[in-house]
Amino acid sequence: MEVELAKYEELVGKYIEVKNRIKPLEIEKKEIADQIDFLLHQEKINSKKVFVKALDIEYECKYVDRKTKAVDYVVLAEVVSDKIFNDVVSEKTSTYLQIKPTAKPKSSSRDKPVKETKRSQTIPKGSLK
Repeated sequence: MEVELAKYEELVGKYIEVKNRIKPLEIEKKEIADQIDFLLHQEKINSKKVFVKALDIEYECKYVDRKTKAVDYVVLAEVVSDKIFNDVVSEKTSTYLQIKPTAKPKSSSRDKPVKETKRSQTIPKGSLK
């Protein structure tokens, strides 16, 4: 079943309209969060419970620590063999719908100011004294 191009145009148009209405709200939300951050710093506290009467809900404004781990894949590849590296490091593909403007055709080709060359990493031999 083939859908008319006009239907796509209508839906993408609505999507862009909604997206353009959301962006200013996200900016305003960040500004409000910055003001709450400022108030917490002024009081020198890390947490504050607030009852919002209009919503009849209690909210808590607090700082949360989140631990993250990072892997230096170059160092890992140098330390372990290729087989172990491929067993440990896996690649996963996820699919999502992306709606964005298409790329405009370039008027002329451009070159990078400095040509990048791929250098292989070598492990020094011998010992340091």
